[in-house]
Amino acid sequence: KLKNMTDNKNIRSLEQEGSTNNQNNNVLPNNQPDQGLVNCLKGTFPGVKLRAVTTFFITVCVVVFIITKIMEVTQETTTWTCILYKAQAKYTYAITRKGQVQRLILPMFLHAGISHLLFNMLSLLMIGYYIESLCNRKLHFTLLMFLSGIAGNVMSALASTESVGVGISGAIFGLLGCYLAYVIFNRDILPGWKRRLVSYGFIMLINIIWSLGGQNIDFFAHLGGFVIGLAMSGFVLKPRGEGDPAMPNPKRYRLFKIASLIFIAAYFLIFGIAMFARPIPHCEGTDACERICE
Repeated sequence: KLKNMTDNKNIRSLEQEGSTNNQNNNVLPNNQPDQGLVNCLKGTFPGVKLRAVTTFFITVCVVVFIITKIMEVTQETTTWTCILYKAQAKYTYAITRKGQVQRLILPMFLHAGISHLLFNMLSLLMIGYYIESLCNRKLHFTLLMFLSGIAGNVMSALASTESVGVGISGAIFGLLGCYLAYVIFNRDILPGWKRRLVSYGFIMLINIIWSLGGQNIDFFAHLGGFVIGLAMSGFVLKPRGEGDPAMPNPKRYRLFKIASLIFIAAYFLIFGIAMFARPIPHCEGTDACERICE
């Protein structure tokens, strides 16, 4: 009889413990938010982090697009192009004749349509977090994004004086340029580096054909972002021994860093002067460019 009483107590104790465990499994602590969406993104796009700089760029681009779409709905008499212009899209006349140099930066966060936005955000999800993980610090990745985007807009403003340009693709091509340098400098320790270069070359070929053949595709913004991203790789990527290997021994790339610094300075100096000095024929003898979208 005593044995049966003991067994019954043990059974009740196990039942209570099981009930407590079920409650713990079904209820999240108040200080731990549900990570289902984050885990889903990480499973699809490895490296996704909520506090990453890439997340900041994606969030700002999406929020700005929603705001511009609200502006389009509320301002029925205004064209979509004029809404983008008023939101500080790239326009050569406004930059060089009216001194609105902010139009070299802010167009990064504007997009021409939902497909444009989705394509660029997908590209950032695929490569943004990965390249960010290869950079020394978040500040370095931020500089890489901004300088590549600005460089793309400078070349675009110089080459395409009539167009109103938007998009973060110049910065994305900067990431592609940085990745090319990463593979080349680490080919001796990077597994499958030849396969990576072949895949990279295929992707770049598709982008070049798409940029040259597609309408409303700013090839010069892509080119400008790419060359600056390539040049900045020596300054932003991690040295070997600090996390993932990203750059070889300093003896191997010291000259590359010096040449890159000279190239970056020369790029912004030469193309900047040329951009401001270039005549804009379609604006001369008329006030159409001065009164655009008024």
